[in-house]
Amino acid sequence: MSPASIHDLALETLQHIFTYACSDEGSTGYALALVSKYFNQAVEPVRLRTVALYSVAQIESFAAFLSASAEMPCVHHLFVSTWLDGVRVVQTRTGDISRQEEDYELYPIGAFEEETNRANWTTLRKEHNLTLSLFLPRVLEAASTYLRSLSIVHSWEFDPITLPTCFPSLQELTVFGPSPWLPEQTVSSPCFPAVRALHIGCPSVSLAHWVHHTPSITRLRLSELSPYADSLLEELVVISSTNHSAEVEAHGVQPLPRLKVIRLQMRDISRQVLCDAFAFLYNLYAMRICMTPIRCDHRVEVLQARRYRPGFWDGRVKRDWFDRIHAGAGCWSAEELEEEDEGASWAV
Repeated sequence: MSPASIHDLALETLQHIFTYACSDEGSTGYALALVSKYFNQAVEPVRLRTVALYSVAQIESFAAFLSASAEMPCVHHLFVSTWLDGVRVVQTRTGDISRQEEDYELYPIGAFEEETNRANWTTLRKEHNLTLSLFLPRVLEAASTYLRSLSIVHSWEFDPITLPTCFPSLQELTVFGPSPWLPEQTVSSPCFPAVRALHIGCPSVSLAHWVHHTPSITRLRLSELSPYADSLLEELVVISSTNHSAEVEAHGVQPLPRLKVIRLQMRDISRQVLCDAFAFLYNLYAMRICMTPIRCDHRVEVLQARRYRPGFWDGRVKRDWFDRIHAGAGCWSAEELEEEDEGASWAV
């Protein structure tokens, strides 16, 4: 019997091998593609079904690749993060390369220790904003038709992202950072008509635009909540109700009849906060969350308030994104309800 060869395998088998080999963020799959021209050609149709971009530079590079491609790839799963670039901008602002992003979620623009820092920060931030405004919309537009899952971790140091007008096939959406620019609901159809699971991480989140653009969601998770989300609780009451009343007009949202699960988690208060007034507002908001009469057909889950270490959500969202691609629970795992210590909550 002659020795077996990679050429003897069916194309579908090679494509499955490549897909599973890329579950380690791609190094194994791409190594196989580099050592075998036949393998590289065989997996071409699935090579870019899963794409992760971890920096502004990678976003620009991938946009250039798409522009030069004769045929647009069918991207099914996309992860985009600008968090590390945001850390560098923060370090430029403070003049301390050892400093991490701390309370930038609530206070994005801090004090400048030197005028030189202000000039450098302004220049770097402007460069990144320009690059993102030019290239990120191209990437999202190119992927929008076939995209099934999209996770974005966007630094508060940069301007909000502008999203394409429609992602017709998108089923799962996660957005951390400043809320992206969405078309006005009075002049557009929903951007995400097929999204079933929505996860938002924003201290000042409002659902006014999200409800219109995600009419089919069955699961809603809101993380990093704070008292700055002043209209959120009233909005949750409306979207979980079945009554199309004056409340809808008052809060600018409408009921979501398919909604089955609402999962809420506050960002724990910093121990350095010495302002009694803010501590009072925080505790009052936490109490209001527990007492708000949210009517949900299935369940409402309130997780323990936690203060995670800097960079936690960047890594966590990426892991959840990979997990969901392979049919895992991701951010919807039941273990979180048992208040496990994953990631070691970080308090200051």
